[in-house]
Amino acid sequence: MESNSNSNPNHLSFGAHGRNVVTCLQFDSDKIITGSDDCYINIHDTRTGKLRARLGGHERGIWALQYVGNTLVSGSTDRTVRVWDIEK
Repeated sequence: MESNSNSNPNHLSFGAHGRNVVTCLQFDSDKIITGSDDCYINIHDTRTGKLRARLGGHERGIWALQYVGNTLVSGSTDRTVRVWDIEK
């Protein structure tokens, strides 16, 4: 593997769910989607960490996430699976 001496690695750290535990995440070059034991899903900008959206509806912690395109599927300890349109 070739090393690029012109690249500067970046470090970004942000509080995704305050004092709650991040239990799962998915990411790409545009967004980071995190689930937590606080019952919320947060969508952050990958480059800045800025919160774009917060999805609520589960009654207990989120433990599974998967998305394809704008469709996000989440699983929770409330024994439900929810399907979300990320853009809406």
